[in-house]
Amino acid sequence: MFASIRQWLDSLNEDSHLFTNRDDAVLHSGVAAVLYHLIAADNTITQRERHAFHHIMREEFELTEEQIEHLFRTAQESHGDPQQDLQTVSTYLKKSPTMRMAFVSKLMRLINVDGLDQKELDVLYGTLRSAFPELGEL
Repeated sequence: MFASIRQWLDSLNEDSHLFTNRDDAVLHSGVAAVLYHLIAADNTITQRERHAFHHIMREEFELTEEQIEHLFRTAQESHGDPQQDLQTVSTYLKKSPTMRMAFVSKLMRLINVDGLDQKELDVLYGTLRSAFPELGEL
């Protein structure tokens, strides 16, 4: 199991009242980690980016603010490999082209919150390559 996902599951023991389904929790954690890596790529997380993160997680998974903040903090404190987090999410995305397109739409919305930076674009391109491996190199 990946380090950040393992850290997330360990955190569930501390905050077990927040999440009841571990399968959903793994997906929530993976998506939160990928979104966090995207907004943190430029080493600056603005209030607008944080708000967009919360909005996407609430909209996508119907989570409470407490759950979303827990996911944000867990992603922030994680020392896991971003590529492994992305692979976790990609496992779920490969099941449905519609899910992949919805995920990419959310990434595009998030990356445009405060303008673009080359580091953020690099994370975005890596995410797109992982979500759509059949496209090859961008």
